[in-house]
Amino acid sequence: MCIVLRTADYRDSDKMLTLFSREAGRVSALARGAKNLKNPLAAASQPFCCGIFSFTGKNGKLYVSQCEIKKEFYSLGADFEKFAAACVMVEMADKILEDSVEYERLFVLLANCLSALEKGPPVRMTLAYFFVQISDILGIRPTTDTCAVCGKDLEEPDLFCASEGGAVCEQCAAGLHTKKIRPEAIRMIDVLLKTDPKSIALIEKFNSDVLAVMRDYLSSFGEITSRAMNYL
Repeated sequence: MCIVLRTADYRDSDKMLTLFSREAGRVSALARGAKNLKNPLAAASQPFCCGIFSFTGKNGKLYVSQCEIKKEFYSLGADFEKFAAACVMVEMADKILEDSVEYERLFVLLANCLSALEKGPPVRMTLAYFFVQISDILGIRPTTDTCAVCGKDLEEPDLFCASEGGAVCEQCAAGLHTKKIRPEAIRMIDVLLKTDPKSIALIEKFNSDVLAVMRDYLSSFGEITSRAMNYL
């Protein structure tokens, strides 16, 4: 099973696909004739497409021989905000595949978040959920109930320092670049961490501040950015 992360035109009628394989991580393969809309591989060579891909090999290169499409996510292209969010997700997934990560968990996360975008939960909530789960997969989930600097328990955390790894107490905040946010926003991070990917739509009372907090956190602490995020 693979998800198409990126495509690039190749020669007159072919496409080079960057795929996220559930079993093997990042895979590059050539889809011959995929630029021709009548070609059987045309639909399978679109961004976000999820399906069972079959390959042949020749001279050290992979070629897509066929694909049984499971989900196209075609409707995401009709909504700019949803499309931009999907682009952020696949771009980040592609970047962290460079590291040793849990392919199975990341694949399930990406597939379910793309599905959530299509089905209708708030776009920014789905994207914030993706960011929080990405931090956990990478082993850099932010601290939320103790100070990231001194370890002190925090009853009402309202200061967040991305460079230090999460919530901080007032004493440790001196001299740090912190962001003042509502305690419920920090607590929402825990809610998102504990939510199953298939239950994103069931999340209640989402705090929109979480998206900006996690975006800055991944950029500062995890050094993970997305160009597509500029469109949201």
